[in-house]
Amino acid sequence: MTQGDASGGTGGTTTNKVTISVSATQGGQEIVLTEEFERGTSATEITRRLHQKLVNAGFDMKPYQPGDTQLFFNKVTKLDGAYSSGSAKTTFGWGETPVAIDDRKSAVSGYIPPRFAVTGQYQVIRPELGRLNDYIEWINATWDGDIGALRTLQGGGIEASLFFAPHVGVTAGFQMAQGSASGRSAGGAFRAKIELSGGYVLLLGRSPLGVAGIGMEVGAGAGYMSGRYIETEESWRQSGTDSAVGLEASLRLDRVVTGHLGIVGSAAYRTLRLDDFDLTWVSPGDPPVDLDLSGTNFGLGVRYVW
Repeated sequence: MTQGDASGGTGGTTTNKVTISVSATQGGQEIVLTEEFERGTSATEITRRLHQKLVNAGFDMKPYQPGDTQLFFNKVTKLDGAYSSGSAKTTFGWGETPVAIDDRKSAVSGYIPPRFAVTGQYQVIRPELGRLNDYIEWINATWDGDIGALRTLQGGGIEASLFFAPHVGVTAGFQMAQGSASGRSAGGAFRAKIELSGGYVLLLGRSPLGVAGIGMEVGAGAGYMSGRYIETEESWRQSGTDSAVGLEASLRLDRVVTGHLGIVGSAAYRTLRLDDFDLTWVSPGDPPVDLDLSGTNFGLGVRYVW
């Protein structure tokens, strides 16, 4: 979408109007629709008129309802006497219509309104944990055990994201997860448990996928994670904590469900190793507890966008 002042009269005198052009595509057909609006026209009225133009042009649009401003705009505000309109939710990854907005800048100042989002996810982490599982295998072989390997940690996380340009943003998140391996051996009931928590910051790049309402984000950054290791065998118990910085790369897909609410699916890879617990495993050589938590992280959740 582009906007600009409409001129009239002699000498190019600026009138009290704003021209808004919408580029829309359906079934390979692309059309540009232009409409003039008086300054001060409500976002609802702008939406209604642009919606009707698309219907008249033969586009398959759901019936217009009062309050459907979000069909076209994330926000429309008065700034420096001109309209500053948010991107169509299709282009930005949140939306239900075939409308594509090409420019979110104010007609006067060039200001791009920021967007804010909060995401909550259920997450499953699949870490390496090679040395821990080797230790469990040694117990099973030496002490006739049936202890299963520790393959996943499960938990949840929450993120706050700020998109300060159509395709660039930053997110800060907090995550908690835990997992355990348990069973029995000749020494009695055994359990090894890991509790993981921490925060991270990612720089995001965002792009639409060409399907209404679906957006993709690629992120990269780092986090500070803290882990707790607890090992018990009958009445014997040892536990310790360690923290470290890990690097992370992620890929997310989101889809609007209704209004500002959408669903998000994510996949990430994190490098993280915790090896300073001041604990040892009870195996030949008394090796120190060493947890390689590098691995993939899958999430599914909901997102609310302002």
